[in-house]
Amino acid sequence: EKKLTATNVLTHLQSLIADMQGKMYTDLSQQEMLAFAGFAHGLSSSSIQHVTLGPGNGAQNYGTFSQVYDPLLKSDQDVLLPQCQNIQPLLDNIFGFGTSCNINNS
Repeated sequence: EKKLTATNVLTHLQSLIADMQGKMYTDLSQQEMLAFAGFAHGLSSSSIQHVTLGPGNGAQNYGTFSQVYDPLLKSDQDVLLPQCQNIQPLLDNIFGFGTSCNINNS
């Protein structure tokens, strides 16, 4: 039985990235993801904030589940549409430099 632990994930990160090819979309390169993982590995647990982006109540409603048509795949894809009015204060609190939540719904 394999357990999903931080050490196990970091040890097998390159193979995990390869397994997710075509199932996850990002503008980060593989080298950037590995560098980010290495940086995150060195952080203390007290400096990490956990936030789940998704539906919730009130100011904790960070997104709405939806489906959008992907013309490249010629099929609907499950997505999370961000609720920027609720995410923006969270981004300001975490990053403290006015990061903007901006999406294009087209």
